[in-house]
Amino acid sequence: MRRLLLPLVLVAIALAVQAPAWLLGRSVQERSGGMVELRNTSGTLWNGQADAVVRGKTAGEREISVGRFAWRAERIDWQHRALIFDVRQTPAAPRPATIALGADRIRFAGSARLPAALAARVRLLAGWTIAGDVVVDTEALEWAAGAGTGAATAQWRNATLIPPDLPGGFALGEVTARVALDGAAAVVSVRNSGGELELTGDASSRAGTVALLLLPRTGTSSAQIAWLQSHTMGRTPRGYSIDAGWPGR
Repeated sequence: MRRLLLPLVLVAIALAVQAPAWLLGRSVQERSGGMVELRNTSGTLWNGQADAVVRGKTAGEREISVGRFAWRAERIDWQHRALIFDVRQTPAAPRPATIALGADRIRFAGSARLPAALAARVRLLAGWTIAGDVVVDTEALEWAAGAGTGAATAQWRNATLIPPDLPGGFALGEVTARVALDGAAAVVSVRNSGGELELTGDASSRAGTVALLLLPRTGTSSAQIAWLQSHTMGRTPRGYSIDAGWPGR
């Protein structure tokens, strides 16, 4: 029996090491509810590459490419019972990322480049055109049992928001958002530099609030001012205000 057991164990290890990369794609698709798909996979589960695509919620909603990702299993974190992957993105993010996959948690550190168009999937922005690139950077974000912990900074460069009823929309310059997760709660603060509007925003999932202030800069057009007057809650000394509920609440 022992003579038979050792070869079987070796075969099982060899199969695990050579497990194809598309197995990871199947797991990603299942965990994202079918929203994220890995295509053109190559290599193995432990050392492979794939193109990441965010699929539309409806048949008419276009897919959004996130880029190509290459991953390599670097080590095992025995203390936290997690497998550590080094992840690199094309087009390249400012620094590589590491992802720790455990039986009951996921931990992300480093940076990732995302298309700003993903924000159009938020219900409040449905029908808007959103342009520019977003770079997310964090020392550590962790999810376990449906709750997140950690903080991240997102920089949105060449930020442009185009509502369905305002051709040309608004140029916002560079927008910086800081996000802090604490269990089931999230706090977000948003500021920008440059562009046609000064943007200030604060949101809290615990309070269920989203508060935005939009202050026109020199050169804001009459059409843009008219849009602000008709789509916000009115002018205050600090700018046009928008108060809304936290998405999903």
